[in-house]
Amino acid sequence: MSRVSCKLLCVLLLCAVLCACLTSRAQAEDELFRNLESEVVLVGGDRFYPPYEFLDKDGNPAGFNVDLTRAIARVMGMEVEIVLGAWGDMR
Repeated sequence: MSRVSCKLLCVLLLCAVLCACLTSRAQAEDELFRNLESEVVLVGGDRFYPPYEFLDKDGNPAGFNVDLTRAIARVMGMEVEIVLGAWGDMR
């Protein structure tokens, strides 16, 4: 085999490997987003951090971070459950 043919074969093999890697990554990302769409994502925060995170007068999560999290989840087609508590318990 000539040097040119050997180099061409190496380039073609490298392209095939890269295509396979990119395809498998795209499939993994698709599967990840399908899983996120079918499951409830639990988001925790500090209930004593107004105006970002706090419990309203009815005991429901409220604040800027809560609204932003819900808006992002809605755009992404995800379902989120927001739980606010003492910061040390939210790990």
